[in-house]
Order: sequence, then structure tokens, then C-alpha cells
Amino acid sequence: MGALKSSTGVMQNINADMDVTEIRDVMKNFAKEMAKAEGKGEMMDDAFDMLDGADTAANADEVYDGILGEIGLEVASTGVTSTKIKQEEELNFKKNSNMGKPQPNAPKPMVIVADGRRKVHTTFPDGGEKIEEYDVKTDQLMLRKTRKAHNPLGKACDWVIEVGQQVERFDPHSDLLGTSAGQPVFMRKDTKKEFQWRIRNLTWPEDNYQVTIDHDPPNKTKGQIVLRTVNKKYFKRIDIADMEAEGLGLDEDDISWEYQHNTVIISYKKPAVVLKKEEMALMTAKTQAIQM
Repeated sequence: MGALKSSTGVMQNINADMDVTEIRDVMKNFAKEMAKAEGKGEMMDDAFDMLDGADTAANADEVYDGILGEIGLEVASTGVTSTKIKQEEELNFKKNSNMGKPQPNAPKPMVIVADGRRKVHTTFPDGGEKIEEYDVKTDQLMLRKTRKAHNPLGKACDWVIEVGQQVERFDPHSDLLGTSAGQPVFMRKDTKKEFQWRIRNLTWPEDNYQVTIDHDPPNKTKGQIVLRTVNKKYFKRIDIADMEAEGLGLDEDDISWEYQHNTVIISYKKPAVVLKKEEMALMTAKTQAIQM
């Protein structure tokens, strides 16, 4: 009985300390907040139900952000991936997944990696061929040569060197004449941002050379770069097949040249369309390469 009286006394003291009015106010506020939360949830459901048709994905982010703002919520940018970003990622994935798939009447590349070079042999529907070789470490284009299917007489055409230099060796058993070691040597060796040509074994002073652009060359629809000497000992017209393929003319502001070590070096800035085309060609070469 003593214990019961003691517990009864404790409960009486607790009841005396309790503020019944304050507890009632807390319960009322809690009920109001619950009602608000239910209303906000219905607002979000109604707003998303209103979205319909092709614009649903495009408008979802805007509506969602607006609702969050109305109900006082905020989402960190690093915590949510927007619909637009997801759409871009899916589009890029689809584009990349289509790379390498054969297309009707499209050039057919075959890529191998050997001897430190990534070699691309492309055959065209008309029977033409193109060979490109990239340095594996630097991705630098070291060689590009092309040839048409055949000449008007039906014979196979010779290879035409567009970039780089084909090593030619004198064979005393089959060759009657050989090229003099002192003759000017012309070659194209591009950088990533510029077309570039080097003409070696030019021993005259620097002020003897003139580099210009001929905007109306004979038998050409586009311009040519022209190198000539004042003493009229050397003359060279330079075509840029990459520019002609894109239907682009030449601009004097994009050309520069220098003379050093008996070599004239001519550079021409590559336009954005050519840079993009070269980037895609290199990407294809990397994705389709066969290791040897």
C-alpha cells in the first residue's frame, strides 16, 4: 500500500507540472502542418497530371522546380540530374552506338595497329582507295595517299601522296636514273591546327622567296598557294584537297611562312569544319583498330 501511495503522489506532481493548454496548442499546430503537407502533395500530383503529349519531358523540370519553390523546398544541383541532361546523354549514346555500323554505299575502312602506327585503308564504292597512317602515341597524321580506281585506259592509277613522304630507294638493277640529293624536296606534314608544307634544299637567301595566294588559278575552282623565287629558279603551286572537298576558298589572313635551315615552311590555319572532320576520322580509326 505504501508503494501505491508513493506512485500516486508522483503522478499528482507530474499532472501539476503539465501545462494542458500548451499541449493542446502543440497538437493543433501538428494537425495543421499535416494538412498542409497533404495539400502540397496533391498540388504536385495535379501539376504532373496536367503534363501530357510531346512537351512532357521538356516541361517536367520547369514545373517541378516551380512546385518546389512554392512549397519551400530546394534541391542541390549536384543531387538531381535534369531531364535535359539525360536526353542529351541518351542522344550521344545513340549516336555513338551507330558509329562503326556499315552504311549502304559508304566508304569501308579497315584499321590495324602495327609498327607504332595506326593504319587505315579505306575503299570507296567507285573503287578508289585511301591509306592513312597515324602515330599511335601522338595521333599525328604521318601519311595519307590516295588513288583512283583506274585511268581512262583501264589501268590502275598511281598513288598520290597528299600528306607525308614516301621513301624512294634507288635500285641500280631497274632504275636508270636517280633523284639528285641536292634537288628541292616538297612534302606536306600537318600539325593538329594547321596544314603545313616543307620545301627542303632551297639554299637562296630568305628575301628571294615569295608566298602568295592565287584566287583564280588555271583549271581550278578554288584557290592555290604559290611559292616562287625572285631569281625564277623555283616555282610551286600548292593545292589543299581538304579545303576543296568542303568547297572553301583561301584567305590571306590564315597563311604564314618562314625560312630556316634551307627549308621554306608554309602553314595555313585549318577551318573548324576540317578540324571536326579530322577528329571524327581519328575517332573511327581508334574504335575500329585491330591490334597486330
